[in-house]
Amino acid sequence: MARPRHGAVVVFVAAALTSGCQYLLGIDDPVPGSDIDAGVCVHSPCDLVDNCGCTGGDTCSWNGNAGEAYCRATDGTAPRSGACNQDTDCADGTMCVVNVCRKACLNDPECGTGSVCRANFDPLLPALACTDACTPVTNAGCPGTDTCVPLQGTDGAFCIPGDTIPDGGVCTDNAFNCVHGAVCYRDSDGIDRCHTVCDPGTNMPCTGTCDSKADLVVGGITYGVCA
Repeated sequence: MARPRHGAVVVFVAAALTSGCQYLLGIDDPVPGSDIDAGVCVHSPCDLVDNCGCTGGDTCSWNGNAGEAYCRATDGTAPRSGACNQDTDCADGTMCVVNVCRKACLNDPECGTGSVCRANFDPLLPALACTDACTPVTNAGCPGTDTCVPLQGTDGAFCIPGDTIPDGGVCTDNAFNCVHGAVCYRDSDGIDRCHTVCDPGTNMPCTGTCDSKADLVVGGITYGVCA
């Protein structure tokens, strides 16, 4: 399945977690003998998932330019899955990734109802993020004009703004850059291309046939791409 690089769509699903947290967080592995359940923050300067290590109500966020975690003093009013332009637009415990306030995670229960810990925005965020509780095709649950895109190979989706790569365009290194309503989908020939997401039951929004895809499932409903 496609691995995202930069810009707008399908998100690579981590098949397995390696030992330690460095693989996901991009920061130091836990200190031997430390116990996060005992209230000890095991990453320095702070932990993206547990939001510990910061003081005074600050939020642990990721500085992509510096390649390190940092404590953010200012919180905005945009909730999780809300639209944003920068970290400080987002409420405590979330950060702005591809114009949506997102929560870093390690396991599904951390994400809550209607969401799973699957979205991988690496290298924009060196941790998995919770998916958005949204509906493909109708885009219900996404902020503004964002589109709800299913993650290939898992029961989840996420909200992103549309970009410029048209239907049929190769998106191997630009998985977030498909036009609005399209997903960067790995075809049977192994090439990642942008395809409009559709509802096989109604063919919407295709002008022709909606080709059902068993690996595009959200909330137990199978979606497809326009043929």
